[in-house]
Amino acid sequence: MADETIEYYSENLSPIIRNILKQMSEKKINLTDKSLNDALMSNEDFSRLFQSTCRPVYKISVTNRMLPYIDTLKGYVSDRELSDIFAMINGGTDIEDITDAFLGSLAKQLIKNDKRLSTLTEFVESLFKKVLSTQDKMTDNLEDNIRFVEKDINQDKELLGNAEEIEQILREEGIVFPGKPFTKFMEAFDSKLTGKKDKLESMTESYSKIESELTEYKKEVAQLNENIRKYRQETITDHLTGLSNRKYMDIKLAEEIVRFGRHGQPFCILLMDIDNFKKINDVYGHIVGDQVIKHLGGVIKTHIRKSDFSFRYGGEEFLVLLLNTDIENAVRIAEQIRHKVETTNFTLKEKTFVITVTIGVAQYMKGESVESFLERADKNLYNGKRFGKNRVVG
Repeated sequence: MADETIEYYSENLSPIIRNILKQMSEKKINLTDKSLNDALMSNEDFSRLFQSTCRPVYKISVTNRMLPYIDTLKGYVSDRELSDIFAMINGGTDIEDITDAFLGSLAKQLIKNDKRLSTLTEFVESLFKKVLSTQDKMTDNLEDNIRFVEKDINQDKELLGNAEEIEQILREEGIVFPGKPFTKFMEAFDSKLTGKKDKLESMTESYSKIESELTEYKKEVAQLNENIRKYRQETITDHLTGLSNRKYMDIKLAEEIVRFGRHGQPFCILLMDIDNFKKINDVYGHIVGDQVIKHLGGVIKTHIRKSDFSFRYGGEEFLVLLLNTDIENAVRIAEQIRHKVETTNFTLKEKTFVITVTIGVAQYMKGESVESFLERADKNLYNGKRFGKNRVVG
């Protein structure tokens, strides 16, 4: 970008200055800082050069920096949104507006992915329940069949034993016994009994195999559920602090506003910013700055309930969502966090320093948007900064 800027000015500024110096020489005007400044300010070509805000350079610079990232969104973001971003670049729109549009499209896609992931999770859980239900029915039926066959075999054994006893008694009493027919009956009965035993072994083996396969399948589904849970957690987590990220904050605030419409339970947000954080980075370096951010994230987590939510809002800013909490209790919690932070000493190479935070507190009001809610908290944060920092305003 620097080379493009130099080239642009060298092509356009040099002839303008040359003509101005020539005119001053022809008019015999002494060359001083004031005379040169007056000549420059009154020159139309010079004014047009800077009023253009260097748009050619700007366009080239923005295009070169943004296009590689925009290309990665093809196939994920709608063609219409991408076309709008290209139009903004080619039209010389401010970099802040282009960045907002780009990040907005990216955020929409991330939220869509999160919803798709939730749908997939629900599908897997539903499938898992159906598999378990089917497994229970199959194993129950198989167990019932096994018990029936076992009972039938035991009855057959009992009948066969009784028949053998009858034959033995008759022989001992010397009673004429129809030997061959009865013997055939006994052999057929015994053969039937052996067949039932073989069937029972086969059913038991099948049962064990089905039970083993379904148990293994259950483990695989459980692992899939765990992988999905971990992936979803990674997509909503700020990796430096372990708090939730800005994308998840947008989702939870929207959900809480809907819940408020149904039940009317109060909730508040704490919007906090580390005071003089730029100075910390400049004096101690970004590694120490990261440690300060992580420390504040830890303080926040230890001072809120499990039912509350904490987010890294951006940079050195954090947001806490306090459920079922009114403004008085929210201010009390904010003050506890502020006090804990200011009483922590950081030591680096035998040098000790402290940090402070300023916190803006707001309670949600019926009917307001997420943007309006955040703006009120941000205004309180700004007032806290304006009146000396290291304070809670709500």
